Amino acid sequence: MIPAQSSGVIPGMAGGAVTGASFMILGAHADAIMAGLFAGIMVSLWLPTIDDRKKSFAAIVLTAVVAGYASPIAADWLAATQEGFQHTQALRMLIALVIGIACPFLVPAALEGGRKKLEGGRNE
Repeated sequence: MIPAQSSGVIPGMAGGAVTGASFMILGAHADAIMAGLFAGIMVSLWLPTIDDRKKSFAAIVLTAVVAGYASPIAADWLAATQEGFQHTQALRMLIALVIGIACPFLVPAALEGGRKKLEGGRNE
């Protein structure tokens, strides 16, 4: 007879690895990606510059990727340079939400500014 525990060890380990609070996808924290994704979706719903599906998809994916990669770096920097901040998961998630809220505003503004600068250079 097979022991009851041997059949559940590997699936339990795999499930724990997949559903862990802070696992990584290609170096990005998955929980930060999800926080950025959520914030990007919420902001994209009412942002007037995002007016079709392509722009919405691009904004949401870019926001999630930037939040996943940049929030741990920003949390490390903030904890190292500013007194009173400790690098915790809560700080990283807060920064991911802030990135998720700011990215749909900043990226179109930066692209528009770059386009105007390039067009201004051609007219002179």
